[in-house]
Amino acid sequence: MLPGRITKVPISDEGAYIEYLANRASGREDQVAYLSEAGRAPSRWMGSGAAVLGLAGAVDLGVLRAYAECRDPATGEQLGLRLPKWGAFESPFTAPKDTSTLWALWVAMRGEIEESVWYGATAGIGRAEAEGAKYGRGSIRGEDVVYDSKGLIVGGFLHGSARAAGDYLPDPHLHCHAYAVNRVFCLDGKWRSMHSDPFVRASRTAVRG
Repeated sequence: MLPGRITKVPISDEGAYIEYLANRASGREDQVAYLSEAGRAPSRWMGSGAAVLGLAGAVDLGVLRAYAECRDPATGEQLGLRLPKWGAFESPFTAPKDTSTLWALWVAMRGEIEESVWYGATAGIGRAEAEGAKYGRGSIRGEDVVYDSKGLIVGGFLHGSARAAGDYLPDPHLHCHAYAVNRVFCLDGKWRSMHSDPFVRASRTAVRG
């Protein structure tokens, strides 16, 4: 997999950004239809933090948005003492161009190719956690400290094309958007902002799957 540019998403923009990720089609539907039965882009929960919370399968957009806005999805209670500037960090993990072209043309192999993209994105998130992204950030008497946590909460969304330019059809561009919320549940029982620097570093490193 080939990594992409990290996008920092302000809390105020969470709703619109998540809807974009969830609703993005892959282009002309009669050529490469790429929406799930629910009319949305295929999605999966990723990250060890999501697994600990029992989040699995397709992403519940309301739950993802709540965590990105630092709210408990069930009660609406604020998670953590202070709200961060950024609600999430989003990184696309992209298949090479020849793989995207093969995916668009070879319908019989489409499922296997998609699984390889999911595998690469999941590996990228695992690398980010291993390099320290799962830690929460805090401070004691003005000194930065990190706290171990249960892991990242990530919503993954699979898209099949690049953005269209003018009247031209979009090119096949198979990629997974990994949307990591800026909240982790630390082992001391407190919610804190994630340690984003390792996530940025790991997301910029190619992951071969």
